Amino acid sequence: MLHRSIIFLVMMTLIGCSQQPENAGRSPKAETRGFSVTQIRNLRIVPENPRTDMPLQVDIELRGDRPEWINYQWLRNGEPILGAIGPSLGKEQLHKGDFISVTVCAKKQGGNVDEKTSDIVVIGNIPPVATFAGIEPSTPQSNETLKAFGVAYDGDSDQVDFVYQWIANGEPVSYTHLRA
Repeated sequence: MLHRSIIFLVMMTLIGCSQQPENAGRSPKAETRGFSVTQIRNLRIVPENPRTDMPLQVDIELRGDRPEWINYQWLRNGEPILGAIGPSLGKEQLHKGDFISVTVCAKKQGGNVDEKTSDIVVIGNIPPVATFAGIEPSTPQSNETLKAFGVAYDGDSDQVDFVYQWIANGEPVSYTHLRA
């Protein structure tokens, strides 16, 4: 029975494809008037190397007719982000190490619907910024021990390590590794 059904479907497909279309004598321009096609050709997230300090945007290239509407759904680690349904995703939604993608659905009224999901981007690290470096005491005497210190800001709240290089009379003296 299954074999007969498959043969029937193949026969119907061949017959349907071999018939002359109703508008065979019309110009190619007239053929496309009755059916609207919109296709998502390219879809990507920008910037290419995203971090938590910058919003994400959809970069989309469409083929065919202009769609009546486009829907967006951003995904974090494969799960929809509640309320993230626009062409951009705010930086407040991003965390270092997240896997982010976006699904876009474009529809032409009376025509087709095309849906595509972008490649995944991984949210990267924000490099720390040293905001201050100093030596104590501020006016040392020759018999006093000097102490170096630094202050830094890290946008991902990562631990910041400092590497100090002491220089005396233009020459490196030693290296010390300390945690802040």
